[in-house]
Amino acid sequence: MIFKRIITDHYGGKKACLKYILYRLMFILGYFSNYREINWHDVKRLVFICKGNICRSPYAEYRARGLGLSSISFGLMTRNGKPANKSAREAAFLRDIDLSNHHAANIENYKYQDGDLLVGFEPWHVKSLKLKAASNNTQIILLGSWCQHSPRPYIHDPYGLNRAYFDNCFTRIDDAIENIAALLKRDKQINWRGTKRILVSEADTIGSIAVIRSLGRAGYRVFACSSQSEPMGFKSKFVSYCETNPGYNDNSCFLDWLRSFIREHSIDAIIPSESFYLAIKPVFSEFAHLLPCSHDANLIYHCLSKYDLFHMYSKNTTPESLQHNLRDYILIDADKHLPETESLFEQLGDPLYAKVDAINSRNGISGKVCKLVESDNAKQQLDQLASEYRRILIQKHIPGVGVGVFFLVWDGVVKAHFMHIRLHEVPHTGGVSSYRSSWWHDEIYKDALKRIEHLKWNGVAMLEYRWDSITDQFGFVELNSRFWGSLHLALHSGVDFPRLLVDAFLGRPDGNMVKFKQNVRCRLTFPCEIQHVWSKLKDKQLPRRARFFSIIEFFLLSLNPKIYSDMLFPGDRRLYWLSLRLFFRQIVKAIAEKAER
Repeated sequence: MIFKRIITDHYGGKKACLKYILYRLMFILGYFSNYREINWHDVKRLVFICKGNICRSPYAEYRARGLGLSSISFGLMTRNGKPANKSAREAAFLRDIDLSNHHAANIENYKYQDGDLLVGFEPWHVKSLKLKAASNNTQIILLGSWCQHSPRPYIHDPYGLNRAYFDNCFTRIDDAIENIAALLKRDKQINWRGTKRILVSEADTIGSIAVIRSLGRAGYRVFACSSQSEPMGFKSKFVSYCETNPGYNDNSCFLDWLRSFIREHSIDAIIPSESFYLAIKPVFSEFAHLLPCSHDANLIYHCLSKYDLFHMYSKNTTPESLQHNLRDYILIDADKHLPETESLFEQLGDPLYAKVDAINSRNGISGKVCKLVESDNAKQQLDQLASEYRRILIQKHIPGVGVGVFFLVWDGVVKAHFMHIRLHEVPHTGGVSSYRSSWWHDEIYKDALKRIEHLKWNGVAMLEYRWDSITDQFGFVELNSRFWGSLHLALHSGVDFPRLLVDAFLGRPDGNMVKFKQNVRCRLTFPCEIQHVWSKLKDKQLPRRARFFSIIEFFLLSLNPKIYSDMLFPGDRRLYWLSLRLFFRQIVKAIAEKAER
């Protein structure tokens, strides 16, 4: 009985629920993708069309008008002059929408106007309208597929159903129309953005893919580059032009290519990665005018080193409050002195984490984190690190989960902020984030804000912490001075960091602080979530039940429509299927190589 009530309240009944599941699956598979390829610049009026024009379409019409949009509504099977449904009027009234003066109009009364966008609520609505749309070259969409949260191609008719479903139905309509209003408003600003060319480096990384999508969606012309031969970012629909660049280690060749590329394509701004920063380090001032960040080269490069960052925070001139929450650590200058591992364990405990960065590398290799365990060959590990890196940060183990604080600071003012908590990591004992949720913690935010203000930061930054939910204690871990891997979560939560950053850099900063939605969840399914599950299955210290549940949890999360996927991004869903295909190719290749041994 309770289950039946839930189905009725949320979906409109059992048949409606089955239709939702079917159409949702078809939507995920791209069946309705042609209804999302809209030129918003051509839209001048919204024409809402449902079956009877007494519930859904009149509510949508009046809601759109309230947002300043030109709109009208019709019914495919209705009688002219029929009033709005009583239950619809009552539910709408509670949302400050007055439908008392509405009178239904049959679709036969519709007269085409240039710039009309036909909006249906169910797949059969748009199927009925295809001929009419084709004859006038009119664009057509399914309203529910434009919901910001849990997009759906099917919004069931509330006629004859209870108030709870009316509320759910109207909430989905509100969500979609508010998103459409924002897209139309954004399109008015696109004209100036469409003349600006932004170069995004390392298009093979998940963070850069999110940047490409953000800027392309906002109307910027995105030029992507990567040293990889076939990076995923090149296949994004939001890329205007892409090109493979020379490897970053070939410094002179890369710089020559960069100068030529900027000149040939009239680049207005560059979104740098860590490797990009390192490649231009000898000539930073030459490219500084194109970088939306601080133009203090010392600050930029110090923040690319965990050693240098902790050294800055530990100076006597640093405010005492910033020396709190650093937990125990030791800074090692390998060129001067390499301490005995026994003394490190005596001071900090067991295990330890040795952190090194590419900027301190002796031979151009990437940074990494090494776990040092007293009973293992810790001395050999430390000796090896000292031979490869000049400076090493040693940190004691900080219990808890990873959390992040994200900032966009421009001209000394925080323009946007965001926080997340890691729900899954790879491996499961601690590492990169594969599944996370938007989140808030006052004390951690205040600590991060003080650190950013002390640095006099300009641009974007992510400060990482470990937080113990039992004791509510936390410790600062590191600062990332470029766009991060979990950026898609911020985008889904309503904070468009790349667009806000480039707008500010080009002299058009947003005047309002952007608020984000909490408890929004997002994951990188392939390969990271698979790797998370695999790390649990291999961990014999976990109970068998916990290892088995990790598999069940993976499929339950995959079926939850409220959980976003990094790669399954609106308007660019093709990358999800490409990443899935690439993942299975890698699996098959690994199996084949193992069989040949």
